[in-house]
Amino acid sequence: MVSYDVMALTGPDLAVRQELFDFIETELKQRAGKQYPTIRKLRKAPHNQRDQLLALATRL
Repeated sequence: MVSYDVMALTGPDLAVRQELFDFIETELKQRAGKQYPTIRKLRKAPHNQRDQLLALATRL
């Protein structure tokens, strides 16, 4: 199994990074709720800035 860091300078292209980012967000969303209220905060900020966070991948 290959492991990637979504925010790494080298690695998969933008489409793959977007897919990995969305997967992580989906997993966090499933775990958010009354039991883990801080997960919502952790998920919300990157969600609103996804394209800016991954913009570097378009330049690589």
